[in-house]
Amino acid sequence: MKTFKTAFLHTLPIMFSYVFLGTAFGIMMHDAGYGAGWSAAASIFIYTGAFQMALAGFLKAGAAIPSILITAFALGSRHVFYGISFIEDFKRMGKRMLYMIFSLTDETYALYCAPAPVGEGVSLEDYRFASAILCQLYWVAGSVLGAVIGNVVPFDFTGIDFTMTALFVTVFIDQWRNTKDHRAALTGLGASVLCLLLFGKSNFILPALLIASVVLVAIARKEENGDVR
Repeated sequence: MKTFKTAFLHTLPIMFSYVFLGTAFGIMMHDAGYGAGWSAAASIFIYTGAFQMALAGFLKAGAAIPSILITAFALGSRHVFYGISFIEDFKRMGKRMLYMIFSLTDETYALYCAPAPVGEGVSLEDYRFASAILCQLYWVAGSVLGAVIGNVVPFDFTGIDFTMTALFVTVFIDQWRNTKDHRAALTGLGASVLCLLLFGKSNFILPALLIASVVLVAIARKEENGDVR
């Protein structure tokens, strides 16, 4: 119980953003003709905010399945890179490892990178597992709420999908403020701008992640060897 209380207090910022973003997704799903049940199912079994937003648009437009699958791969590919730095951590969690891999999002990744409030009966593994569960519950609750709101409130919700972009900016700023070492942030930003100019807005994510990952792995190896102090 203490672990979940600690995790809840440290995931409050994510709760507010996830409920709001999940609500936006639920509204988009309603606009596409799908009710609260479908919104909840997507948030339980897919749980990838960026792709879920895109999926709602695909469903509304009646897009072909191959297009949906390719987009899912492109938008979800960045999580492969997120998980690399936590492979050993998740292995130590035993049977919970698969859920930790599945539930790794941009926001939980940022949370795991931050100093963890462990000690006094709260272990790192239990704290991360509780945080992962709570964050998905926030997202599911928001999705259902959005579907209900979309059904009863006759507003024009044009542009609501911009909330995902706003969240990414907030996560970047939060990471910048909470660490003195800005090499990772600057590397990611630089790689993104470069690849955006070279490959365009539809194709820059994967190459940017590849470049940033190579650079950061090289920096980490130099630090391990004592070349960077």
